Amino acid sequence: PIINYYGVEFVSNGGSEVASLVIEENTLIPEPQMPSRTNYVFNGWYMDEELTLAWDFENDLVTKDLTLYASWYPEGAEPGLPVYIVSFETNGGTSVNLEFVVENHLISNTVTTTREDFEFVGWYKDEELTTPWDFDVDTVTSNITLYAKWHELAPKLPAPINGINFNPSIFFIAIGTYDFEEGAN
Repeated sequence: PIINYYGVEFVSNGGSEVASLVIEENTLIPEPQMPSRTNYVFNGWYMDEELTLAWDFENDLVTKDLTLYASWYPEGAEPGLPVYIVSFETNGGTSVNLEFVVENHLISNTVTTTREDFEFVGWYKDEELTTPWDFDVDTVTSNITLYAKWHELAPKLPAPINGINFNPSIFFIAIGTYDFEEGAN
């Protein structure tokens, strides 16, 4: 008989890394060591990114390549309350881990991203970037995605140089000493 083996990947959603496994077809996955994440309590492994289909290590068999996703519960939150996923579309910025927020609670306003040659303006509720998320007022009532808005910075002028540069609405003038090296143009 031919024995098939499948890969099992674990996405810890901001938690500590969990090693991948190769499992024989129609066998159970040995439950991995629980990942850890600062300010969160591990809440199980799920078969889908939306965290709606829990994986049962005592009954579910591997029948194909599989990715399991970690679910988290905010540390100190009252158990049993609904927890929603907040994902972040960085629009070219550095990636941001999912946040897990108890229903009707605020998102931590320490969520940051960076992008070279751009200034971060803020997080927005819509892809069109018209409605900003207010971290002091807006509470989470469902799974949501927030979108990063950026302002392009003006190109950097080499220093030292004398010159003028502009970005459609911003003008830059740089004045400084400029020493010619012997033989330089």
